[in-house]
Amino acid sequence: MTTARASRAGRLARWARFGVVPVAALTVVLATSPGSATSQDPRRGTFAFVTQGNNVAVVQAERRSLDLDARIHLQEESSAIGVAASPNGKLVYVPDFAKSVVHVFKTSNDTPVATIRLAPGTTPVGIAVSRDGKYAYTANSTNNSVSVLDLRTNTREGDDIPVGTSPRGVSVSADGKRVYAANDQSGSVSVIDPKERKVKTIEIGDPEDPDRFPRPRAVALWDARHIGFVTNNGRPSAGGSSVSVIDTKTNTVKTVIHGLANPVGVAFSSRHNLVYTANNGDTTVGVIDAETNRVTDAIDIGCSPIGVSLSPDQKRLFATCAGAGTFTMIDTRSHRVLSSLAVGVPASQSVVVDVP
Repeated sequence: MTTARASRAGRLARWARFGVVPVAALTVVLATSPGSATSQDPRRGTFAFVTQGNNVAVVQAERRSLDLDARIHLQEESSAIGVAASPNGKLVYVPDFAKSVVHVFKTSNDTPVATIRLAPGTTPVGIAVSRDGKYAYTANSTNNSVSVLDLRTNTREGDDIPVGTSPRGVSVSADGKRVYAANDQSGSVSVIDPKERKVKTIEIGDPEDPDRFPRPRAVALWDARHIGFVTNNGRPSAGGSSVSVIDTKTNTVKTVIHGLANPVGVAFSSRHNLVYTANNGDTTVGVIDAETNRVTDAIDIGCSPIGVSLSPDQKRLFATCAGAGTFTMIDTRSHRVLSSLAVGVPASQSVVVDVP
């Protein structure tokens, strides 16, 4: 890698930590990324959709290998960071930070299905889809709100719901009765009743102490135990570089897990009762025993990850490294890296589906 390219990759990694990738940087991705624009033949099997600013890389995930299958091009000025899929694996939802919309595509052939328009000026970063596939929720970082989307009509439902400052990650409970937004700049998690549109707040930091600023970034839920795991990306001295374990019945913090390097993305595996964190402060994916709340492993993937996701069967874990532009597949039983693919800078978030 040349000095100029290394410098640009470093800048993109720093920007990605804040959930924003400059438009000027995105135009370079389209020009230098390999792969076709879209898939011509209907695909079947396990595929990952990786957001990259103004395009989405579609990666085929074989048992032990990764291959770039196609590339979905958005508009030149688009900025896609978060991504989610329908429960049946047929649709992928891509929020566009720059265009105030959510793009909807078929996973089988990348055909555009709909464009869900948000309120003008809305900046969606994170997105989560309810388990019944009827609703989606976007975390709007500069608007300090969450949008409710009716996926049966592909429309925004009602006014946006005010939450804390700069929400980034969003998750929805298995029964669809609660939505959780991690508020990066207010040190809190907003707990939303989407039906009643009422909001409660879980304080992750100390609102009276400006030095206690953990910067919550994402939430993974263990619904069976009424527990949530919140990644904190702030300085260790400010309560960051940690995971807060929240009680979703009482909306309180149960404990804090330390020893993680600026975790951003998070995923929970009910198959193994493990929590995986994207440790952007080093080159590892952290592994936490959800039963004991102890860090049990750090999987070195050779780049600084920003997002993690699981395959539908939870046998494989995937990590995205924004600055390096790589997508990595890990065996969840052995914690060994199975394959790594250069998809291009930036590689922000991913969702993995079994395309029917």
